[in-house]
Amino acid sequence: MYVGVHVRRGDFLNVAAVQKGLMVAPMEYVLKAIGIMRIIYGRDIIFIICSDDIPWVKKAISDQGHIFDYTYVFMENNPPNVELAVLSLCNQTIASTGTLSWWAAWLAGGTTIFYKHQARQGSEYRQKFNYDDFFYPH
Repeated sequence: MYVGVHVRRGDFLNVAAVQKGLMVAPMEYVLKAIGIMRIIYGRDIIFIICSDDIPWVKKAISDQGHIFDYTYVFMENNPPNVELAVLSLCNQTIASTGTLSWWAAWLAGGTTIFYKHQARQGSEYRQKFNYDDFFYPH
């Protein structure tokens, strides 16, 4: 079984994005979601990780000692359309922030774990962001 993991950072960390209220998922979220997928689906999972900051993801996973506990494939140096295609072919999805995560999960089907803090409470972006439209109940 393949679980697609998308970790968006990059442009969501620039000053203008932060001022508008955009947020990135912390590594604690990603590691907890990986653990949940293992509880649900067992040990025979390959985690396909796509990110605009793969070095950060590798270091964060390694720093937590998780690098040896699971099977990871890091998709490096690919354009977003290739990452979307790869993630869409996975059985389940761990999504962070942004539309690429959302579309990857939608196209893949299966179980999706979403990061629920897409925008900082009280921010300009949060006022425009409709959580009911973004996170479907099913």
